[in-house]
Amino acid sequence: MKQIAATEGMLAALKRAIGEIGGFAATGRLLDITRMAVSQWKVCPAQHVLEIEKHSGISRHVLRPDLYGKPRKPSPVKGRRQRA
Repeated sequence: MKQIAATEGMLAALKRAIGEIGGFAATGRLLDITRMAVSQWKVCPAQHVLEIEKHSGISRHVLRPDLYGKPRKPSPVKGRRQRA
């Protein structure tokens, strides 16, 4: 398996996501893996990113910008004025 260089932002996002889900054990139960496996992650594994995003609310773009790109700013809605 290819090693991914974790950035501090990716690691912080992963820790935040695991916390939002309820910790290592809850994340492991959700994904049907051991809590020990979850505790060893340095980045969110590609095969779990979408499920982690769904249950934590942490964007895939933040969890794995190397796979999904950096988050974009939302474009303004047409027909609405920008506030100055």
